[in-house]
Amino acid sequence: MQENDKHIIIHSLPYNPEVCGGIKVHYQLAMLEAQLGYSVFIIYDHPDIPEISWFDHTCKEMTVSVFKDYLITSGKKVFLLIGYEEPASLEVIDAEHKVAYIQNQIYYQKGKYVDGTNLWFVGNYCKESCKAEGEIVPPYLSSIFTSNSSSPSLRDEDNKKDKYKLLIQERKQGKEAWQEISKFLPKEVLDKIEVNIHKNSNEKEFAMELHNSDIFIAHSYPEGFNLPPLEAMALGTVVIGYTGGGGSDFMNCGDRDNCLIAEDRDTEMIAENIINFVLNFSPENIFGLKLAGKCTVVTYNAFVTFKILCKILKGYHNNMPVTKLTSEEFQKLKEEKLNVDN
Repeated sequence: MQENDKHIIIHSLPYNPEVCGGIKVHYQLAMLEAQLGYSVFIIYDHPDIPEISWFDHTCKEMTVSVFKDYLITSGKKVFLLIGYEEPASLEVIDAEHKVAYIQNQIYYQKGKYVDGTNLWFVGNYCKESCKAEGEIVPPYLSSIFTSNSSSPSLRDEDNKKDKYKLLIQERKQGKEAWQEISKFLPKEVLDKIEVNIHKNSNEKEFAMELHNSDIFIAHSYPEGFNLPPLEAMALGTVVIGYTGGGGSDFMNCGDRDNCLIAEDRDTEMIAENIINFVLNFSPENIFGLKLAGKCTVVTYNAFVTFKILCKILKGYHNNMPVTKLTSEEFQKLKEEKLNVDN
């Protein structure tokens, strides 16, 4: 597929010392846009550019100042600028079209964006919370999480154990959250769990930790989407905790429960769910949660997001390199050009 230099897309991102979900989703979209033949740049307002293990480098990373020099020397113009929630991320470069990609409703700044700015939202909850019009562009699960996935087992020894491995992320005050939760757990339950407070690491390490855990504690709030619980479900790990708001898009929103939810900020309710799971859940109950979780993650794949992106971009102009692909054509494209989700 020929790169279309007339259509440059840039993602304007703020500095973040860790690769958070917000940064990750921009890289996911950038790789899909490169699939469509666009010239895609990821630009930062800081010289320290994060390292992302699964990034395929089909897009170019650089600072804002370097990118401005590139535009001057090349004489090219930007077709689309996709920025963060902060209006400042949309003001660094002129572009024919601008998008504020809202990934957490608490950062949405109504009335602060320049005229003509389009709004994209990471999920339904985020959009409804902002009470604004725009497109929903969901994230997708990378193959780091789906390739390690296996079908849930009904075997007793796979579900009912003498000791359960429990994982909680250190980021967003996870250590402090666990200290509060554990106050409500009796010794009988504490003796049956092995706690892993996971420090920030690359995705491959996090996926391995999830894969080796029985329980994942979703302690973070508020969230625009809350991706880690979805990643845990993909790996067959039982999720206990908060939706954070955004997680309500996929947590226990179907016909069957896929996790054990507590009201946001209610640490005692998380503890009650842990107690119930460890002491009372049968292998069949555990299997049911895992199976429902597996069914949930199916719709969060690269092809679904790819089709949504194609439709939106087609509305911005009439000269797209690609407008429609079947799932088979998309798979072939991945094999020929790059692996978008690895």
